[in-house]
Amino acid sequence: MFFLTRKNLLGAAILLVGFGAYVNIQYNTYLFQVRGLSPHQIGLLSALGAIPSLFTPLLAGWLVDRSPDPRRILIALTALGAVALWALPRLPGHFLPLACGFFLMECVILPISPLTTSILVEKGDSRCQSNFLALRAMGTLGFFLVSLFLSVWSTRERLPQVYLLMALVLLANLPFLFLLSPPKRSEHHEAPSLRDSLALLWRPGLLPIYLIGALASLASNLGQNMLGNLITSPVIGGQARDISRAWSISTFLEMAFMFAGIFFLRRFGLKRMVLLGIFATALRWLWVSQATNLWEVYASQTLHGILVVGLMTGESLCLARLLPSGLQASGLAVAAILNGGVAGILGSSLAGWIWQAWSLQAVYLCAGLVLVLAGALFWWKIPDLEFQEEIPDP
Repeated sequence: MFFLTRKNLLGAAILLVGFGAYVNIQYNTYLFQVRGLSPHQIGLLSALGAIPSLFTPLLAGWLVDRSPDPRRILIALTALGAVALWALPRLPGHFLPLACGFFLMECVILPISPLTTSILVEKGDSRCQSNFLALRAMGTLGFFLVSLFLSVWSTRERLPQVYLLMALVLLANLPFLFLLSPPKRSEHHEAPSLRDSLALLWRPGLLPIYLIGALASLASNLGQNMLGNLITSPVIGGQARDISRAWSISTFLEMAFMFAGIFFLRRFGLKRMVLLGIFATALRWLWVSQATNLWEVYASQTLHGILVVGLMTGESLCLARLLPSGLQASGLAVAAILNGGVAGILGSSLAGWIWQAWSLQAVYLCAGLVLVLAGALFWWKIPDLEFQEEIPDP
């Protein structure tokens, strides 16, 4: 059930508007290919862009946990992220300028999503787990609407305008962030030290979730990073707008899966929801590895929503259940470091190397096999987590 409180409605607006900017993940590697980089260089550049995930989410999460008004951090990152998105496609088409620009862009954009989530969590919006899924669906809707527009409008020649649109979407989110009130913290709230935040990685019960999530994210990075390149490859024969068409299909169904996940979560629990996400994504990438036309890629994209609901959202809910109050931003940042940083660097590097050595299809075959391994480990190592429903305050 979705509770219509002011906090929830404002949180829904923030996710609806802000998450449209993340459409850049569809186009980054395609932009690098258009600018003349080789598969190996594209992989290296993508890995370089994942390096900020090793430190920016944890540092920003630590600051949010210590700050009496974390909105200021989000507002600053949002404004800087808009400038970086506008600038990236306008840089000289050589490896070094693109590498520097992409690295700086990721430094400011990567922390925005986990910090937005952590603030909404601390404000109480996700104490009802099904409520959190409904809120997260609003982010999916924003991503879908931007993808739908680009599926008709974007072309190879319009890439600078595509990134300008994403920058404007981020700027449009600023008024909603100003309206967001800071989390209520007691007078006795003790801000965690950076050492305490790092120690979260070693808390009993958390380490297997972090490590298995990172393994699954490694496979997801293998697949998602190069999807635009696969769609426009000679084997598939698609064009620039077909990249967003594929993602429009996935995000449209993702919203349906997000609400279906509420009932699945109540009936089967968190563990089975995460397992479903892992194995459905394994099937997706194995399917893509054998695709020979655009329609098969479109069909495989229907499984993307199960990844977001089962794996990404499911992992966040597992961590929210296990993390102590006041350290949720830092804990989610640790997951972001492993999933987006370590797994992102390895996944991007391996994708470029496998593409250069064999083929794009081999990248997706490896991604599917790694996810099968991650699912087996999650089933074996993670205990059942019962569903909890808690009505938030109005």
